[in-house]
Amino acid sequence: MITSRQNETIKKYLKLKQKKYRDQTSQFLVYGDHLIEMAQKRGSVELIITSNPDKEGLLVSKPIMDEFSQTETTFDTLAVCNKTNNLIKSNKILVLDDVQNPDNVGALIRSASAFGFKHLIFSLKSADFYNEKTIRASQGAIFDVYHERVDLANRIKELKEDGYLIVGA
Repeated sequence: MITSRQNETIKKYLKLKQKKYRDQTSQFLVYGDHLIEMAQKRGSVELIITSNPDKEGLLVSKPIMDEFSQTETTFDTLAVCNKTNNLIKSNKILVLDDVQNPDNVGALIRSASAFGFKHLIFSLKSADFYNEKTIRASQGAIFDVYHERVDLANRIKELKEDGYLIVGA
């Protein structure tokens, strides 16, 4: 059982709470059994970290597990996941223009997936796709969609040229 925050493995994965390290490593954290199970089904999980001795994974103390949480809700298990973003061809694309609240972004991802939108385009100022709150609010839908973060003006022009009907609200 790992009990020290100074452990190199713990220090490495705690950095994934920050966007810049998620971007550098192409990894992110997923909390809770439901989301971990979805990540495992997609082959995204690199490592399970848990404070529950009855679960498989790297066993850590509860105080160490609490260090990983970015919200008031804590879990006894998390997964370190690799970012996978395979292109999914879709005739419907959701474009998010500067949606900065991670909960709203997650809810939009969840709704988009439910309505068959498998391609999402984020403006450069939209909330991070791999933010803990975004992932949680998406209820795992992040594993079912392709996303890109781009300059919208240019990308929308390209979509029009490709024959997409653009509707804004």
